[in-house]
This record gives sequence, C-alpha cells and structure tokens, in this order.
Amino acid sequence: AGKPIKRLFEEAGNENGSVAIADYNKAVKIWAVVIGAARYSAMPMLRYTDDDAYQIFAFLKSPEGGALPDNQVRLLIDEDATRSNILYAMRSIFAKADENDVVLFYFSGHGIEGSF
Repeated sequence: AGKPIKRLFEEAGNENGSVAIADYNKAVKIWAVVIGAARYSAMPMLRYTDDDAYQIFAFLKSPEGGALPDNQVRLLIDEDATRSNILYAMRSIFAKADENDVVLFYFSGHGIEGSF
C-alpha cells in the first residue's frame, strides 16, 4: 500500500567498512498482473492490446515463463480491466511478494497521460 513494512538491508561493519546484507528468502517467486484494454467508452478502440496480454499470460503460465500457478498471476481483459479491478488485483497479488520476489505489472492499452 505504498508504506514500508520492514527494513530490507542492515549495515554490517568489517575492516573494509560497512556492507549491506539483504534479508531474503532464497525461493524467488514471480507475481504478475497482466492487463489488456482494447475497448474504451470514451476513446478509440485499440487493436491487439488484448492479444498482447493473452500472449504474456500464456508465456507466464508456460514452463519457459515459469509455469506460474493461478494464485501468482491475474489477467484482466477489456471490460474486466476497470480501474478498481486493476487496483484490487495489484493489491491482492503484489501484497504476497517478499523482498526477494519479482513483481510484474504488464499493461497494454491507451497511454494517455492521466487516463489511468
């Protein structure tokens, strides 16, 4: 929620000075929210944005992309890609990540400043 929950690095002293030591879990997980918004109520329809999102999602679910389980990836397409659904997906998926995990947010849609 945009607030630090714990300190990730601590300073450790040695004869060469201080060194940052990370506190992490060795198991790296990928947490992903994938958005494809082609249809808009007040802007022109886009081509291929939903297809792009489906391709990224399929890759993440494949063995080459990490074979992510359903609880680690969320896909929102067109009518499901509302502002509130996107924010909810980000909060619920990304909150599960720890400091050693990868967080991926993929958005294919209009890039008009301030539109999100």
